[in-house]
Amino acid sequence: MIPEEFKEVITGMLLGEAYLHLPAGCTDARIQIRQKDKEFVDFLYGKFQPLGIVGTDPKESSSFNKRTGKSYMAFDFFTFTLPFFTELHKEWYQKVEEKNVKILPSNISELLTPRALAYWLAGDGSFDRSQGSIVIYTNSFSLAEVDF
Repeated sequence: MIPEEFKEVITGMLLGEAYLHLPAGCTDARIQIRQKDKEFVDFLYGKFQPLGIVGTDPKESSSFNKRTGKSYMAFDFFTFTLPFFTELHKEWYQKVEEKNVKILPSNISELLTPRALAYWLAGDGSFDRSQGSIVIYTNSFSLAEVDF
């Protein structure tokens, strides 16, 4: 049984940089938590680990962005593959030209709780000092999804 608080954390992280993987040959999905902030990744690991679902310890990794031509460092960990994550994968992804593309679930108004919003901001938001405003990054969603 997955606690309700944990589901809210997952929603917030999926609105940001978290990614649900459905590995080839597996029937169930897993989640990857990836952030630049090591302390935040360690904090999240501390929330996942007591549930007994964490597959790897947090580690430093790099990735190359073809669009910008730059390499980026981050910290990440994976969970085990579980039916719970498979169900989330069905809600959060659709196949587009043989690729899994993250989409906004149709029931996002039910999923976006204050806790989920806090984790989204912590994972994929920033404060714009010049404007005195909070910025939430929505790059992985379409304009229609952002408007919704």
